[in-house]
Amino acid sequence: MQECCICLSAYDDGAELRELPCGHHFHCACIDKWLHINATCPLCKYNIRKSSSSSGSEEV
Repeated sequence: MQECCICLSAYDDGAELRELPCGHHFHCACIDKWLHINATCPLCKYNIRKSSSSSGSEEV
């Protein structure tokens, strides 16, 4: 089972996740707070602002 690297909690079934353009997934609430402060992926430092595609959500 995977976990969110921001809050370190496991992804529960049905959790709402956001996938960044770089392909990494996080809880929506976690990454939304992160992106208000930082414009980069917390794992690979991909610059989200330079991306032309928008972040999507998916159910797990």
